[in-house]
Amino acid sequence: MRYLKGVDFSVIDNLDQVHAKIECPVTFIWGEEDPTFPVDLGEQMARSMPTLKAFHRVKKAKFLPHEEHPKTVADLIQSTLQ
Repeated sequence: MRYLKGVDFSVIDNLDQVHAKIECPVTFIWGEEDPTFPVDLGEQMARSMPTLKAFHRVKKAKFLPHEEHPKTVADLIQSTLQ
């Protein structure tokens, strides 16, 4: 909750503009059970990115999949970098 209290949501509201400027390939790793930013919204956002390479759902993960399932996330990152 402390993390969310520190988020500047005006930045989040403008992510479409920021994402449009990204020129490198992008891979998303998203917690499938994230109640804060639901996975369906994440997929919708990802599809709007011109450089989207992949979108991975992490089962039984919420807002911080890298902390909840570090091995799964590390494996996804490794496969993306190969």
